[in-house]
Amino acid sequence: MRKGFTLIELLIVIAIIGILSSSLLVGLGGARKQARDARRIADLKYVQAALELYFNKCARYPGDDACNPSNPSNWGVLKTILQNANIGTNQIPNDPAPGQNYRYSVTTTDGQRYLLGATLESDNQVLKSDLDNSDVSSAGFSHAPACDDVRDPYNYCLGI
Repeated sequence: MRKGFTLIELLIVIAIIGILSSSLLVGLGGARKQARDARRIADLKYVQAALELYFNKCARYPGDDACNPSNPSNWGVLKTILQNANIGTNQIPNDPAPGQNYRYSVTTTDGQRYLLGATLESDNQVLKSDLDNSDVSSAGFSHAPACDDVRDPYNYCLGI
């Protein structure tokens, strides 16, 4: 008598393993969102520290070029400025989700205030203590990111 598994038994085991693993992946979807949100919050705190180092060097927050108070046109320009400022920041992070970017704005009058923004994927406690549109509406930002929006309630902003 031969010992071993038949083809039918192997196919049934493979099907059961496939069903269990797919249900596990579906269950982890929420954890992935929370992990990306935690990374976004940590990334903006890191960039906030880099901005403070830049401010100590230039007495204003970055604009389009070194120590110029005009607004960077996008996150990529801000990354280049901070990486080339010789302040010890080699890597400025990008948003972990494809197609999304962090946002930055600086006051156009004096370069003494900045605003960082990201869009979170789920509700988070940090949203209760971040900046809102009412906090920044009269601060002189020319391209301020939306910090609270009825259409997108998970906008996270920090700055000074």
